[in-house]
Order: sequence, then C-alpha cells, then structure tokens
Amino acid sequence: MPRTLLLLCLALLLSDGGPLQALAATPQLAQAERKVLPEDASPAAGRLEVTARCDPLRPGESVAHFSWSPVPGPEHRQRLDVTGLRTGFADGDFETIAELPASQQSVEWRRAEAGINYYWRVLTLTDAGWVPSPVARFEAPTCPVDYERPQDERPEGAVPQQPKQQ
Repeated sequence: MPRTLLLLCLALLLSDGGPLQALAATPQLAQAERKVLPEDASPAAGRLEVTARCDPLRPGESVAHFSWSPVPGPEHRQRLDVTGLRTGFADGDFETIAELPASQQSVEWRRAEAGINYYWRVLTLTDAGWVPSPVARFEAPTCPVDYERPQDERPEGAVPQQPKQQ
C-alpha cells in the first residue's frame, strides 16, 4: 500500500495532466487495461451456462442468468462480456456487463432485446492479461405484455371493461 501511495504522489508531481492522468499511472488501473489473450490461453473459466426467461415480476422484460466455474485463486478478477454480433469480440464491439471478484460464479442481466442471439464470455485477469473462456450463445426470449392499465393511468372518463358472463 505505501508503494502505491508513493507512486501516486510521484505521478502527481511529475504530471501536467492533472489528477486523472496521475491515477492512470497506478498499478491497479494499469492492470485493468491489460490485453485479452488468445482463447486457448489458460487458466480460463469453464462450464458456462445461461438461462434466459421472461421476468415474472416485470411484464415485457427478460432476464438472463449467467453461471460458470471460475478459475481458482483469490488473486484473479473476472469480467463478463456480451455482444449481439458473431464477430463482436474480434471487432471490439461488445459490452462488459460486470466486473467481478474471483469467487463470484453468476450474474444476472436484464438488458437483452427480444429475439436477439447474444454471445458471451467470462474473462479472468492474470499477470499476463485477460484470459477469455470459450464463447457461449443464447437467444433472448420475447416476453409478451398483457395487462390492464392501473386506475390512475387510464384516460379521463375511461371505464374498465367487465368480463362478459355467459
């Protein structure tokens, strides 16, 4: 910890770019900017699974539950990347939806668009860089919405329809 503080103070003294540029010189932030290694590198997370379903509490919304086996060891950080494009990871067109501690094995995501095939991976941070898991795929479900507006959202003078009795 004292070494990090010393580096930060030294960077502040020598920096013309202000405190934000100085922070980029700290080891923790430099570590996060490491490159992504090839898919066959190890150690990588494994046993990737996803369950995508309609959220029973939020009509019209889906939820994807991702789970995996993380790389053992408390020193490894993880992140989960998602893309809607088959070549998204290679092209850099993806979203990191979560940065996670080493022990975490699952995460939920609620931003999937209906009917889209998504590709996802878990990356593990090592001294050499980010080690990607194999890429997995899932299709976001289409979640229908069928509900009656609450009383306070109805247009003025609207009368709710009563079910017909037979």
